[in-house]
Amino acid sequence: AALMPGHSEPLFFSGRAHLALGMIDPALQAFRDALAADPGDQEAMYYLGYTLVAEGRAEQLEPSARRGVVAEARRYLEAVGAAQPARAEAHYALGLAYLAVNEHAEARRCLERALALNSTSADWHYYHARTLAALSQLFPRLPGWILRRLHLREMYRASVRLP
Repeated sequence: AALMPGHSEPLFFSGRAHLALGMIDPALQAFRDALAADPGDQEAMYYLGYTLVAEGRAEQLEPSARRGVVAEARRYLEAVGAAQPARAEAHYALGLAYLAVNEHAEARRCLERALALNSTSADWHYYHARTLAALSQLFPRLPGWILRRLHLREMYRASVRLP
């Protein structure tokens, strides 16, 4: 519950502390409480969406439940991306949300936007390579059985190869 309406900072920082300690459920609750106190809190929106998809929560669920969690995450992350279009992390987390439900074309779009804004993260390149592989665009001339045998490290290297 909110301490004071419109004052979400203590709740938000409680969520960040829980997240840093690996306490995902209390972190999610704190971010939700922060949003209840201040529905426009962009940081709480981002961290709630990010935590839902990036901390392995969605991957642990059955596909039908996963879609609901991802839909919630996308709602928050899309709002942050619209309000802060230069925030690369929001586009990256949104890409992860699309990956969680195998929407690879949308994941690619989001991850490419994130990489255009900040190309220094190896993780971001890795997930971009996974998306390209799923779309069979990383190695478009190879048959599917060969694609499945390629090591992810090779896919990562190919995704960051200079033209």
